[in-house]
Amino acid sequence: MGGLGALGLSWPALLRAAPAGAGDPSFGRARRCVLLFLTGGPPQHDTWDPKPDAPAEIRGELKPIATAVPGIRFSELFPCLARRANRLCVVRSVSHDDTVHSSAGYTMLTGVRHPLANSGSSANIRPTPNDHPHVGALLAFNRPPREGVPVFASLPEVIKDNAINEYPGQGPGFLGARRGPFTIQADTRAGKFLPPAIALPDGMTAERLADRRRSWAGSTGPSPRPTGPRRPPPSTRSRNRPGRS
Repeated sequence: MGGLGALGLSWPALLRAAPAGAGDPSFGRARRCVLLFLTGGPPQHDTWDPKPDAPAEIRGELKPIATAVPGIRFSELFPCLARRANRLCVVRSVSHDDTVHSSAGYTMLTGVRHPLANSGSSANIRPTPNDHPHVGALLAFNRPPREGVPVFASLPEVIKDNAINEYPGQGPGFLGARRGPFTIQADTRAGKFLPPAIALPDGMTAERLADRRRSWAGSTGPSPRPTGPRRPPPSTRSRNRPGRS
């Protein structure tokens, strides 16, 4: 949860999987993947790794509970998930040493260490066209949309550090905008999602949009061939000019 890139779904892995096609069992059979990336979320010792046998200054304050898997314990906050632990895979080895939120987020979203990791400030850590792609963009590269449904969707917001600096690694990077996410933004004050960018603006009907498309297609099509009389060849023009023999 939060680090599929760090778990091996990276650009080289997708390139190796692409030629094999969907029938390759090594690529996985999952039909959907939901990546919950929690910025400022709960720590691991209050969720999946309570460390009940560790000293008091290390273990979590919440009580551990047994799960369906012997030896695996969750926080008391997850009784339902604890009963289904045999259907989960808890990975406790994902880690990094970057102390800057934005570049560390890049590492978790792409599986690649940011070139400015541990720079001390996020002021110069911004998205660039040369960034490594988000894991969702890698899937979009490898699997085309089906029935018009985007492969990669992102909600409810574009993640920013202190609501100012956008985290790199949320987009397609060097794969190009075509592999970017279908973004759905949320209005947190109104408690609802905003209409995506595909919705027609007020006053624009489907008929007007179709008319604009026809006009655009006509303006970008091949230039029409001249229909007037053809000019004579140069040799004929020079002989027929007045004042020349």
